[in-house]
Amino acid sequence: MKKSLYSLILSDEVVKRIDATAEQMGTNRSNLVNQIIADYVAYITPEMRIKHIFERIFTILTPANLIPYTESSDKMISIKTSLEMKYKPTIRYSIQLYEITDDSIGKLKVFYRTHSEELIYNIHSYLSELIHLEKKYNLNKIVYDISEGKFIRNFMIPEGRQYSQEEIARGISDYVKNFDYMMKKYLCGKYSENSSLEYDYKIYISKSILI
Repeated sequence: MKKSLYSLILSDEVVKRIDATAEQMGTNRSNLVNQIIADYVAYITPEMRIKHIFERIFTILTPANLIPYTESSDKMISIKTSLEMKYKPTIRYSIQLYEITDDSIGKLKVFYRTHSEELIYNIHSYLSELIHLEKKYNLNKIVYDISEGKFIRNFMIPEGRQYSQEEIARGISDYVKNFDYMMKKYLCGKYSENSSLEYDYKIYISKSILI
């Protein structure tokens, strides 16, 4: 959304309270004033849209033992979980949404910091299988990137479709939950063959909002 510079004459005391509130919310004066005015005139800004989606993601993921926490940016949240292994390695999911969207509305970053070469190998094997399944069943132009300790995937709304804020939140939450579920199952050796992984993935796509 295009933004321009405007001059406003405001009371010093009002500005002090706006600044204090903005600091508590982790934003700045301009963003807060913009949101207040937009709310007053019943206009949903991109920032408000992202905030509403993140609030729903928080609500959906918390009961699934995926613990969201806010980032310093109001366009990103992170989620922590740990693997059922001896030293409890941590997995962090970072969800970023874009204010201006075209083909892609945001992206997921998965961080897996570990010194275990075996664990890294197994995670990469899982990612390879997952990408293969997504390309087989998902017609979206998904972009992937795998580097040392990090996996990135973009989120896209299927061509010709329009999703509400609730559907976007549900689609992202379902994807993260399924990614986490299948990865943990894969790393614990509970998939005896590739077809069983595909079976779980087909269940996911039959019940979820694809994104």
